[in-house]
Amino acid sequence: TIIVFLVAMSLYSVAGFRLPDLNIDSLQAEDDARNSHKVATMFRSSAERATLAPFRVAVSTEAEISLLDYAERTVAPSGKEILTYDVDAGNAMNISLFFSKFHLLPGDTLFIVGEDGVFLGPYTSADNHESGVLPTAVIDGAKAQVCLVTNGRSSSSRKLTLGRVNQGYKDFRRLPYQNSSTSDACSDYGMGDLEAMSQAVGLVLYASGSSVYSCSGVLINNAAGHTRPYFLTAGHCLSSNEEANTAVIYFNYASPLGNSDIRGSMETYSVVPYLRAVSSDLDFSLSELSSMPERDARVYYAGWSLTTNPYVPAYAIHHPSGTVRRLAKTVNTLSTATFKDSSTGSSLYPDGHWLVSRWKIGTTESGSSGAPLFDYYHRVIGVLSGGSSTCAVPTNDLFVKLNLAWNTYSESGKQLKTWLNPDNTS
Repeated sequence: TIIVFLVAMSLYSVAGFRLPDLNIDSLQAEDDARNSHKVATMFRSSAERATLAPFRVAVSTEAEISLLDYAERTVAPSGKEILTYDVDAGNAMNISLFFSKFHLLPGDTLFIVGEDGVFLGPYTSADNHESGVLPTAVIDGAKAQVCLVTNGRSSSSRKLTLGRVNQGYKDFRRLPYQNSSTSDACSDYGMGDLEAMSQAVGLVLYASGSSVYSCSGVLINNAAGHTRPYFLTAGHCLSSNEEANTAVIYFNYASPLGNSDIRGSMETYSVVPYLRAVSSDLDFSLSELSSMPERDARVYYAGWSLTTNPYVPAYAIHHPSGTVRRLAKTVNTLSTATFKDSSTGSSLYPDGHWLVSRWKIGTTESGSSGAPLFDYYHRVIGVLSGGSSTCAVPTNDLFVKLNLAWNTYSESGKQLKTWLNPDNTS
């Protein structure tokens, strides 16, 4: 088959480039210093202190290489033309790509082949979007080959430019997980009667500047029940169209049977080309996926509530440090708080957050940002901005209030109501 031929060709392709090795010890030291801000002093007043901390997983390097100009061209036995281009990410543990110009013609197929023969694709003209970009999922190993199969017909409308190469230096996809020591000891992997809600929660990876970060978020329904694929996360995660264009979301990333030693599947993923609304001082971000997740993925569209008096217990479902989803539960009454960033001293919207004073089960950590807070009725009422909780001291996490993100600001690009209530029914 054409796939077998492509994998075999990886031994012979000569077009490509190699990125320099990463200084992983230096990167990890930077991360440790940054994440130490999360363990901050908290004050039960209008100046609760915490930090906004997504979890860095990779270094992102600009490339801007037109593969139509620089790829090696070969004719397959079928007569189709195949363009191949090798990318070597040095000593990276995993690799992902971002195509800054992407437009395939009908009949074109694109594969990304890993060094172990595992591949992504086929991508076709059905994956073209008005944004004109395509981010890929993560592949284990440091090498990947881009393989474009065409019928040999040239066209100026076909575009394939490799914009970024992401070198992963944290092997969050392999278990047992060596980068997370806080949540493993006290988190619950089993979802119980929250299983349906957990299928709405996703792990989002996105590039910002020269780094790739992970956050959590939730697929959320609208009042009309249209099941438009809106994804809600923290504003400090996806804060711009440029970041949203690079984002890939993994759903159903969980350990089977609640076993922390079993790696979860990352086969169900979607891309996020459209940022719909974002607010920096309310710290929320709403994006729309390029297409609805496939029916076989059995993702869930979470409901929500604008309540100002939420009932407990309340739950957070999240992906700490890019790992499989975890559960945190509180039975304490939620109180109102103002989020103050301990690293900058700046405050977010006054009284704009729900304060979880103590978790009964679990905790959060860097990478949990954007996680939904579900109330007693399993409705989303908040989104995690940050906090200071650890396994040893599982206290003081802050979630932006959904009722304030709803329509505090009148601009459609800074509120949820325009998108989640298109018929203006509430």
